Amino acid sequence: MKYLDPVLLNRISRRTFESRFVMAGNLSGIHRSPFKGVSVEFTAHREYAPGDELRHLDWKVYAKSDRFFVKEHEAESNLKAFIFLDASGSMGYRKNGGPSKFEYGCSLASALTHLLLSQGDQVGLVVFGEDLRRKLPPSGKQTQLLSVAQALERETPSGATGISGVLTKTASDMWRRGLTVVISDLLEE
Repeated sequence: MKYLDPVLLNRISRRTFESRFVMAGNLSGIHRSPFKGVSVEFTAHREYAPGDELRHLDWKVYAKSDRFFVKEHEAESNLKAFIFLDASGSMGYRKNGGPSKFEYGCSLASALTHLLLSQGDQVGLVVFGEDLRRKLPPSGKQTQLLSVAQALERETPSGATGISGVLTKTASDMWRRGLTVVISDLLEE
């Protein structure tokens, strides 16, 4: 595959990409979740309320204070990411015979996809020019990297940029908090 450089993928494979914000994913992952759950990460005690499970009571605190407290742990979640890649004509610019801006963008998109998939996150791809050209829905399967690489190899930069229209069209697919990466030279009115 043209944009799957093994040397680059090996260099970034030991890195992690963590969100600074709370993610409301439906799978277990490495990002903080707004939901409380069973985890290694203890967050706080709260007073017992009728209906709480007795197995979550902290008996050591009860022994010291004669009051019931429940241990809360922070659940971890996965991240859903969308990578938007500009394939307009201006991205075809190359300096002194080197790689074009589009080729750099494809390498970056492939590397980010590899990094996010390796930590259990879901990645989707949107390639756009003046309008939406190609869209891969988010997936956490390892075959998604191959799908992204194949989609990128089929594209060539041409036409104008219409980033605002594409973001508006695809906003309905992003119904939950996630990550949006835009790879573009942003040459648009």
